[in-house]
Amino acid sequence: MIIQMRYNILYVLLLFFTSSVFGQKQWDLEECIDYATRNNLDLKTQSLNITAGNIKRDKAKLNYLPSLVFNTNSQYSAGRSLDPTTHSFVENTNSTVNASLNFSTTLFDGMKRYNNYRKSLADLGVAQSDYETMKDDIALSVTMAYLNVLLNRKIIASVRSQIDISDTNVNRAKRLLEEGAFTDEKLQNLLVQRNNELYSLADAEGALKSSVINLCSLLNLHDYDFFDVKEDTISIDNSPPISDVISAVGELPQMKSARYKIKSAEYDLRLARSDMFPDISLGAAMGSSFSDARQQHLIDESGVVYRSYPFINQMNDNRNSNISLSLSFPVFGFFQSNKNIALARHNIQFAQYEAEKTGNKLIDHIWSIYAEIETARKKYDVATSSVEKGKIALKYAGNKLENGTLTFADYSIEKENVMLAEAQALKANYEYRFKIILLKFYYNRYR
Repeated sequence: MIIQMRYNILYVLLLFFTSSVFGQKQWDLEECIDYATRNNLDLKTQSLNITAGNIKRDKAKLNYLPSLVFNTNSQYSAGRSLDPTTHSFVENTNSTVNASLNFSTTLFDGMKRYNNYRKSLADLGVAQSDYETMKDDIALSVTMAYLNVLLNRKIIASVRSQIDISDTNVNRAKRLLEEGAFTDEKLQNLLVQRNNELYSLADAEGALKSSVINLCSLLNLHDYDFFDVKEDTISIDNSPPISDVISAVGELPQMKSARYKIKSAEYDLRLARSDMFPDISLGAAMGSSFSDARQQHLIDESGVVYRSYPFINQMNDNRNSNISLSLSFPVFGFFQSNKNIALARHNIQFAQYEAEKTGNKLIDHIWSIYAEIETARKKYDVATSSVEKGKIALKYAGNKLENGTLTFADYSIEKENVMLAEAQALKANYEYRFKIILLKFYYNRYR
């Protein structure tokens, strides 16, 4: 019992220490991206396709090796049976041993092995490009999730600043109420306004928690309560020219994957054409056999003498070898090969169309990002101006409310306008920054 309690205490202390150490760490964006690319399960799964591609490439290389096979068997027979060494029937029981070594190699196969190897390289290129595409997608998803965490922090700070203003107003209203210069109805309205802001704070804290969980999920981490990111240290410059970004589209992994798929389809066509040619192969074999029913014939002074035939002598005397050259051509396979060629041509055209569609989608996406950047910039400018003017108006409104020349409803509208403008400014700011990061990611990573 005491030992078990010690283990439990040790476990709790270890868990507390680990959580404390982890909680002290604040992650920046580069650390999050690096950790995600090393630990994300989707990316690990995609990497298995590269491993499979390497195995298929190695198998295609091994197809160039000749075949060398050693065979041996031992057989025990009873009754009337055929002796393989003499090709005569024996009536009693006997045992036989056969051994052979067979060699064969392809001299010509219509370039099947070469085209198969080249296709395996193209398929490997597809797997590697798709891995890089997923790696980029995860990096961008982590960036967006990271910025969402920072955005929700800013929103919480904004809401708390409004709550501080409400607390100040409530305390002032209570003091004025005691002096008889403020009504209880107005005080209750201020308290309702403060409760609404507390409700907004709870909503913002929930959004922050969700954004942290989303970021941890991308990193394959589960200690949500102890995960923290650094304050906003992401530097943003102006966006690169759109012509430069579009010129870099061809080097994106999506386009590389599309080009590799075209190559793979082209080698499929060559493989289909190779079926129109005959296969020529060279073969050679050597072997020997033994039978205990066979006797060795010797001639001496008394005439012919029969005695047992030793295993080594018999295997040596029964040696045989051959060499062969074979040609194989499917006479009626022409029709099937012709259809395979037509299908391969169709697949090439399909891959070409898909590559063109991929390029067009990327270019359209870049144009959309530029349009969204411009929109976010304008929204941010308008919202920032609204915040500045709204704060001034809210200050005047607070004085009027205190003097009794402004209704509480009008004051609430002024304060809600400021909160809305601050939220819009924060959202537009982070949306603008993410789009700039996205453009620079496309432009700088592969040019």
